[in-house]
Amino acid sequence: MTDTGVCEVIVTGPEGPLLRELARELVSARLAASANVFAAPVEATYWWHERIETAAETRMHLLTRTELVDRLAAFVRERHPYEVPNITAMPISTGNADFIAWVKTETLASTSST
Repeated sequence: MTDTGVCEVIVTGPEGPLLRELARELVSARLAASANVFAAPVEATYWWHERIETAAETRMHLLTRTELVDRLAAFVRERHPYEVPNITAMPISTGNADFIAWVKTETLASTSST
């Protein structure tokens, strides 16, 4: 396996338009090459503040350069209503080379500013 320099970021959020709006903003800002929002709610069950909670959530998958994950996560945290939003990233070790190149082309090149 190799490091393609690309990763998939998963973000969960409350049911409703938030993640669709974030998807457009992230792609527009070139922090993600693409976003898939799974609008049908999933039932999330989790431990929070000393008890088990259940909530309807939506899920978003983003494709971006690995070097942009911290900037993307900061962007999401500024706009996300959860106290501790789920923002996780998984490296893509292999895939269609043309698609990997497209993700890199459609996202910001590395910069020192955030």
